[in-house]
Amino acid sequence: MNKFIKTAIIGCTGYTGIELVKLINKHKNVKLIDLGSKSQFSKEFSDICPEIKLSNKIIIKKNNEIDVSKLDLVFVCLPHIESQKYILNIIDKVKIIDLSGDFRLKKFEDYKKWYNNDHNLPHQIKNFTYGLSEIFNHEISKSQNISVPGCYPTSILIPLFPLIKNKLIKYNNII
Repeated sequence: MNKFIKTAIIGCTGYTGIELVKLINKHKNVKLIDLGSKSQFSKEFSDICPEIKLSNKIIIKKNNEIDVSKLDLVFVCLPHIESQKYILNIIDKVKIIDLSGDFRLKKFEDYKKWYNNDHNLPHQIKNFTYGLSEIFNHEISKSQNISVPGCYPTSILIPLFPLIKNKLIKYNNII
């Protein structure tokens, strides 16, 4: 019998959430159990995105009404600041993959500098692994919480990493 990874997507009606629904819907080892939204709840997902044919009928719930106790994994597709507010209620209850910028930076001061906001969970930042699988695959495989890098850092880090690792370039002024 196949064991599926039972998952939910919080923020399923935003751009990132919809793209993630498309990807997970095609994955043979992952099963979408719940979908959450801040404003598009109590509707069937196919009513919001009729072009996506889910393998099972899912009625969208309010983000905070998703029962994480029956899940293996939660994808959080909320904007920064909103993401950490949601994660506050589920941390240590389920594996988390956060697609916002809230847990990407390891220093609280860097978060404040780049996002122009205080972090509400500075003590949790250290509990997230930077999810660039091409570089941190081993760490990701052991992590309970993963913070997905954005598209720009990914596009820059993948080609730069081998150059830095092999000491072919200096990295002190790379932003």
